[in-house]
Amino acid sequence: MPTAFTDAQLHGVPPVEIELVSEVLNDADYDHQITFGDLINGAIVRNFKAARLKGRPVSVRGLARVIGIQPSTLRRRNDHLVEAGWLERMSDGSVRYSQQSFDFGAPASRAMMHRFAASLQKAGWVDFRPPPTETPAVPR
Repeated sequence: MPTAFTDAQLHGVPPVEIELVSEVLNDADYDHQITFGDLINGAIVRNFKAARLKGRPVSVRGLARVIGIQPSTLRRRNDHLVEAGWLERMSDGSVRYSQQSFDFGAPASRAMMHRFAASLQKAGWVDFRPPPTETPAVPR
């Protein structure tokens, strides 16, 4: 049975936007469960990816606090994700998002952006197209 919400209850956000964003996020959660085994592993990998793209290290204590698990649990999960190839251990013992993950994850990230854009278009948000890709300069 449908439930009607007032604009005040939705803080002025059109219901279709809430619905579509929820659907996209649910799809992303499902993809992460299938790919990484569960949502916690997906959050770990996602945070390591963001840190590597920003050129920043990952603090085990900080990430454990953000995700809501014990640091020892995070370390065990990191070991599992290293074994699976999603993360890689560096010579200094630190862990980072692996090149193998970039090779697999970049197209998946692009596909997710397309899903977000398509959902926004369904909600009436004008024209969302990816920016043109730059062609690398050919060395002379």
